[in-house]
Amino acid sequence: MDNTLNHYRQLIREIITKHTKIDYAHGDIQFETIFDRESDRIY
Repeated sequence: MDNTLNHYRQLIREIITKHTKIDYAHGDIQFETIFDRESDRIY
C-alpha cells in the first residue's frame, strides 16, 4: 500500500509540474509550484 501511495504522489507531482510549464495565453504570467510533502499539500 505504501509503495502504491508513493507512486500516486509522484504521478501527481509530475502532472502538476508539467501543467505549470504551459505558457499562459494572456500576459506574462509565471507559475511556481510548491509541494509540502509532509502534509501532502500543494501551493
